[in-house]
Amino acid sequence: MELYLVRHAEPKSKEEDPKRGLTDLGFVNVRKTARFVKRLEISVETIFHSDKLRAKQTANELAVGIKSVAGLKQRDGIAPMDDISSMKDEIQGGDKNLMIVGHLPYMAKLASALLCGNEDQNAVSFQNSCIVKLIRDEGNKGWSLKWMITPDIC
Repeated sequence: MELYLVRHAEPKSKEEDPKRGLTDLGFVNVRKTARFVKRLEISVETIFHSDKLRAKQTANELAVGIKSVAGLKQRDGIAPMDDISSMKDEIQGGDKNLMIVGHLPYMAKLASALLCGNEDQNAVSFQNSCIVKLIRDEGNKGWSLKWMITPDIC
């Protein structure tokens, strides 16, 4: 199983935009990342995103270059401060490739829980518009970090 964890692109400040949509630079960076990963021919069952505008906009931009069977789906329970337990259990019990577009600290906690067994370990330092690919060893159900792509390397 392949799992792609994505931190949303750079959002506007709350004062500038109460819904916190992406900045112009946020759009530029997520589009750079999307163009880069399109060459990798990533295929997932679903691209989940939170109900926050910045995550939805990021997911929409990435979906251009990602093959997704079920497409984009808004998902409850993946907001910045949500408990990771439900999603972690679903991932552990699943066998379909997934992409999750979300926020800090949620994404960092989810990655750390899968990689280290401890959500507070801080195993991955997520930047805006980055994609982290985790792979699961089907034999022992353990996870490892395959790669991380950030806009500055695209």
